[in-house]
Amino acid sequence: MNLELSEEKTLITNAGKSKAKFLGVEISRTSSVKGEIKSFRNSLGHKQRIPTTATILNAPIKKLLEKLVERKIMVWGKTKRNGIGIVPQPILSLTVLPVPDIIIRYKMILNGIFNYYSFVNNRPRLVVVY
Repeated sequence: MNLELSEEKTLITNAGKSKAKFLGVEISRTSSVKGEIKSFRNSLGHKQRIPTTATILNAPIKKLLEKLVERKIMVWGKTKRNGIGIVPQPILSLTVLPVPDIIIRYKMILNGIFNYYSFVNNRPRLVVVY
């Protein structure tokens, strides 16, 4: 395949000590007890070993919110339920459209984010409450 790595763009990270970023996802590893491996016998009587570490994939929620605020789709303000949060902003170029079409456009933006990050561990935190 003759692939080459760029030294400026390539970063080797210890996922147990810090978060690696790949395709907009933060990757890290957690362990209940550092280096512990559970041993047991399976149903056939064979000895099996399972590491107690887990790979965690998280969406960068703070970065996503900042991007929505930067694009003026949302602003920081008072919400009905939680006090302070992000609130949708009007996109003035859409005001000529019927109301159902405007709602569909906003839903398309949010559903795009939800679908892209459908596999992450912190998906429930992606729900925007306003």
